[in-house]
Amino acid sequence: MKFVLTISLISILFSSCSEPNEEILQEEKPEEYILDEEFNNNSLGWVEEKTTFHNVDIAKGEYFIASLDSSEKTLRSSSGSLDKSYLLGLPYSYEITSEMEFLGTDLEFAYFGFHLYSATVDYIFCLYNDKELIIREHDYNLDTSTTIVQGNYDGIMDESITFKLEVEGNDFQFYLNDQKMGGGNYKCQSWNDLRLYTSKQSKISIKNLKIKEK
Repeated sequence: MKFVLTISLISILFSSCSEPNEEILQEEKPEEYILDEEFNNNSLGWVEEKTTFHNVDIAKGEYFIASLDSSEKTLRSSSGSLDKSYLLGLPYSYEITSEMEFLGTDLEFAYFGFHLYSATVDYIFCLYNDKELIIREHDYNLDTSTTIVQGNYDGIMDESITFKLEVEGNDFQFYLNDQKMGGGNYKCQSWNDLRLYTSKQSKISIKNLKIKEK
């Protein structure tokens, strides 16, 4: 009887020191973001102001941009953060996502999205309220504007839409709510500015803006 009890204790001790559960070892690590902006505060210095041209402000975890200008020369109202350090030294492969919601317009047609700037070229990603998606490149040296991607979004406009830009070197792919809209090639690999915008006499809310390494 004594012998059997000793063997049982050894068996229990051995079981307690066995290898960790394989499922625990395979748990994914939390994602690390280069930028994880949820608009819960304004630590990056997003512009907040009310003028006759536009209203921009952070409220209840969202960033609102309302363009009020009706001038024929005005195309859109855009805004960015004063702190742009998140654009410095981006990795070879990364992803930019932003969840936005179109809140209406006084005009028949409107568009919204984001704009990436470098010293020599810029790229504008815009979704129209009729569901057309256009990505344009403007080359300052050549003074030319080129449409790189043009297509139609299949989703619903009166709900939040996630804009996703996947970049690998000079190549990119663009998605709207995981619908692949197309891709192309950049003429640069670094950015001076990233701005969020909506066209004149329209309003949007931005729920978040994130950048992470792929």
